Amino acid sequence: MYFFRLTVMISLLFFLLTIIAMFLYPGGTTLHHHARGYTFFENFLSDLGRVTAISGQSNLPARICFTLALSAGGLGIALFFLALLPFFTGSSRTRWLSRLGAVFGLLASLCFLGVALVPLDLAGAIHDLFIDAALVTFLAAFLFLFLAVLRTPAFPKIFLWSFSVFAVVLLVYVLLIIFGPAPGTAAWVLVQATGQKVIVAFAILIAMIQALSAQRFLVKTSIPSFPRGKQSGDQELLTTLIPPVFPPGAPGKNL
Repeated sequence: MYFFRLTVMISLLFFLLTIIAMFLYPGGTTLHHHARGYTFFENFLSDLGRVTAISGQSNLPARICFTLALSAGGLGIALFFLALLPFFTGSSRTRWLSRLGAVFGLLASLCFLGVALVPLDLAGAIHDLFIDAALVTFLAAFLFLFLAVLRTPAFPKIFLWSFSVFAVVLLVYVLLIIFGPAPGTAAWVLVQATGQKVIVAFAILIAMIQALSAQRFLVKTSIPSFPRGKQSGDQELLTTLIPPVFPPGAPGKNL
């Protein structure tokens, strides 16, 4: 339960730091280099991580907040996928689906960190590579987790609903990319700059909602902690990847 609470707090921190970074951004967009401040429908999220803003001013305060925000988001995603592993104790196939989801979730979190640490204006090609990799690995993680949830009837239904909503939003975004405005036009900037914010916000929000649902599910079903020597394969894997926060015998050591 501790890790689900931490996921929720980290997700909220991501939104807070991102909003602060937007207020601190000096100015400049792809279409209007001398625009003041951050323009929601013209600036990309990656603009917040630039060393120098498009206007030519130093972007250090916004970059710090952006780096912390994406790093926090990546950490929250990693904790979320790892904390879900003990829930899948059914068939071997279900456990392997959940494990694959966790692996891709960890890879996605590392890609988020790469996006944060590699500025767009200094290494644009590498930055874009991390963005593409983050999208692919995150989608793979959610797909494997979705399949594992489908094979676990007792799991909260909100997981399936949230997956479905995210899939619809993502599908609309992909269709706009393929059949939308021509690249480089003002309409394209509008679609891309707005769409990427919606996708990232939905991804973090869904992880937060599912963490809250899993936490309530834990309380409702009173899932106990897993004593040493009585753990399933997934529970042993989780214990290996995330050492106990509290020493044996201390209060509150249950996940």
